Amino acid sequence: MMKKSFTFLLVLVVSALNVIAQENPYKKETDNIFQAFKTKKFDLIKDYFTAETKIGTLPQGMAGMIVPQLLNQLPEPKDYKVTAVEKENGGTRVKTTYNYVNGMTREQSFLFNTDHKLLDFDVLGGVQTMTAEMPQAKNDVSFTMPFKLHRNVIYVKAKLNGKVENFIFDSGCPTLVLNSKHKGNKTDGAAGMEVRGIGGKNTTTTVDMESFEFGAIKLGKTKSIGMSMTHLEKTTFRRMAGIIGYSLFQNYEVTFDYENKLLTFTKLDKEGNPEGGNKAGEKYDSVKFNLVQHIPVFDIQVAGKPYKMGFDCGASTNLMYEKYIPEIKANLGKLKKVKMRGAGEKTVKAKRTKVQNITVSNVHLDAQKYAFEDATLDQINSAYGSGIDGLMGYELLKSHKVVVNYIKKVIKVY
Repeated sequence: MMKKSFTFLLVLVVSALNVIAQENPYKKETDNIFQAFKTKKFDLIKDYFTAETKIGTLPQGMAGMIVPQLLNQLPEPKDYKVTAVEKENGGTRVKTTYNYVNGMTREQSFLFNTDHKLLDFDVLGGVQTMTAEMPQAKNDVSFTMPFKLHRNVIYVKAKLNGKVENFIFDSGCPTLVLNSKHKGNKTDGAAGMEVRGIGGKNTTTTVDMESFEFGAIKLGKTKSIGMSMTHLEKTTFRRMAGIIGYSLFQNYEVTFDYENKLLTFTKLDKEGNPEGGNKAGEKYDSVKFNLVQHIPVFDIQVAGKPYKMGFDCGASTNLMYEKYIPEIKANLGKLKKVKMRGAGEKTVKAKRTKVQNITVSNVHLDAQKYAFEDATLDQINSAYGSGIDGLMGYELLKSHKVVVNYIKKVIKVY
């Protein structure tokens, strides 16, 4: 009888329960935005958003998470009219007045570029979102933090409300998420969102937070997304106060040094250049990526066959679609059955083995463990439109020092 093993793969897809987006050159787009508000269907307008779309003061690249909240919070519009069409910063701003069935009115405007993509989605007046009050971390100081690995996942210490707590550090999570069941965390109603990942869905709450401190990253009093992490604690046998995600460190260059168990956060200027310039010394290969929401997407090859992978340091094993097994079979070891667990409370069955002949840029990687499973990748691709064939995390980081620069959109592999 084949022995079944268990793999902990933390992959979080945070999204809301439903997104938003005259005589004007963008009538089709503004009509679709109106219908999205009316029907609460994000799919109608998701293609108008890019990683650079501005939504108030919120972190860029998170439209798939934020806009659905706005759709759910605003009442159903009855009609709208265009009040002005103005040229602005190389684009065109369409100003509108929305009339609602409850009698209220709202002023909203949309700045489009020449490709009919949204540069600015100005709809936040009077609307509360889970991340609206959370300031982006200022990158004033470079700093280094030690970490521990447990079941191939990064655990760090951070201060929550003045007390040192355990956190998971996960680039695959879009923002800070607190454990709603952790002692001392006070919940404040439903967040109107859901967290999806391995094992299905998890409901969310809002958590009142007095303060948060991780190295030079400091947040003041605000509300944070919260979810129960009891199932993760039972799986990992570790208590955790929450998960530190992308929006807190997106303005830093992050160095993953697994040999010395250190995370280094380097201050960047607006162009993404590191403080003090690039240091001479160790040689590295550069891997360019596209940032899809918060996930770096880059090309790899397996025995010369091309695939698109997403980088996620919370992936305790690499992940790939099961459908690719036949075409790379000659490069696989013996497949074993495993169970995986992540954001959802259920375990998921998968197949796992080592994959050989992997190349990233000019770096030829040693054989790496991959789990083959479809549902998790389907959720990520559906939520973010990332079009990835898999995820890479621990297996890459354990064998190479890796530096991720989210502004320049490059991964350095040493």
